[in-house]
Amino acid sequence: MTIIREYRQKRSRNRKKIFLDQARLFCENSTLHGVKYIAESGRSYAERFMWVIWITAGLVTTIIIIVNLWEKFQTNPTITGLDTDFHNWDVAFPAITICQNNPANDERINDIININQNRFLIRFCFKLISNKCEDIFDTCHWKSTTYNCCDIFYPVFTENGFCYTFNSKHYDRNLVTTFIKRYIQQTDLNWSIRITVKSLQSFFSIYILNSDEIIGIDSKQQHIWDFRIDTILFSVKQTYTTLDTSQLNIKQRHCAFSNEVKIKIDDTYSYTACTTECRMNNAMKFCSCIPFFYTIVDAGYRHCRFDELNCISKYLDEIENIDKCKCHLGCLHTVYEIEKLDMLKSNEEESATLESKFVSWPMVRYKREVLFGWVDLLVSFGGIAGLFLGFSLLSAVELIYYFTLRFYCMARMKRKYTNVGNSPVRVMKKFKENFVVPISIYDRQRRLSDIVLFNMAQIKKY
Repeated sequence: MTIIREYRQKRSRNRKKIFLDQARLFCENSTLHGVKYIAESGRSYAERFMWVIWITAGLVTTIIIIVNLWEKFQTNPTITGLDTDFHNWDVAFPAITICQNNPANDERINDIININQNRFLIRFCFKLISNKCEDIFDTCHWKSTTYNCCDIFYPVFTENGFCYTFNSKHYDRNLVTTFIKRYIQQTDLNWSIRITVKSLQSFFSIYILNSDEIIGIDSKQQHIWDFRIDTILFSVKQTYTTLDTSQLNIKQRHCAFSNEVKIKIDDTYSYTACTTECRMNNAMKFCSCIPFFYTIVDAGYRHCRFDELNCISKYLDEIENIDKCKCHLGCLHTVYEIEKLDMLKSNEEESATLESKFVSWPMVRYKREVLFGWVDLLVSFGGIAGLFLGFSLLSAVELIYYFTLRFYCMARMKRKYTNVGNSPVRVMKKFKENFVVPISIYDRQRRLSDIVLFNMAQIKKY
């Protein structure tokens, strides 16, 4: 065991010596600033210490700047600017959704709910007691062309009530299965939709949203039409994201592409679809059912029975809380803002006609693109490290080479040519070969030696 211990101690000393030799050679031949003066022979301790201080200061400064650059890359790697190439745009008309403040008779609602407790009839009966499209609209004009309002306005259940919507992909699919988005051209005579209603008894909430968005409690009505105006003029602010930002994750670019996040209630991602699905999942979590105004899109959902609506009311705050759902804005985000309302003159009666149109042709939109990508990050890291330390990718290769492959090869060569070479296994093997002799051989050698000694004694007598 003493032999093995001495062998291990000697091997450890040799490794330490080889490591120090490699460190000295690396310092003498490295391209890093100031490193060679630390290992160079003939330098005083004060001079070596000074260079250690300067190199350490450069290293600390490099690390601080690199950490700041990394935080910038994680939090703000994009920039949003103006895109004024409006001649090549496809401008979609927004979804115009109108909701009556009182869509039906309250007494009829109570009567039907008291009679029909079946969960499948609540949604159906609500349609029965709601005003039909023919009862609400008189005439409609889309881009100066007259239409039957019920051919372009479709019913839709929303978190804000039962409504009728134009140019929205979210509507009752039992009526029309294929959605065709409507666009406007710069050469069109009119960029508007004009409706005339039959009754002035109930006010209307007007929602102006992107066609892909779902109306819900996240959406606030832009106007409550009380028949004192006849024109709503709105503008559009659209932000789109270039495809080169796909190298960044959602958290970095602060938006999600339409095909990047999968949701159940729609084939493309949008912020309002995400929040709506979140509230549906919350309702299933707390009450094991969803309110009747949601559309069942998956076998995992079911509509609440009438007696289960108390649970929805009890956990309403928890159901509306979307903090844990981590919904992000879409990378194509459109906001419509009302710029002007044309009021009726004081001597005019209430108007049954409302026109919603663009205040002017959109000439500005916003573009989100990469400001600081992976290549920029690599260049910045290399520039900072090169400025303070003279560091490069080949310097990193040298560092790895000297203390891995070269160290291993030198250790092997040292064992081979300096006779460090008898390993513990070899030492024990030699010990057995030299000192452990079979008994039969030992006896034969003893007899042979006795014969030789006897004969030598006889020869001396003569």
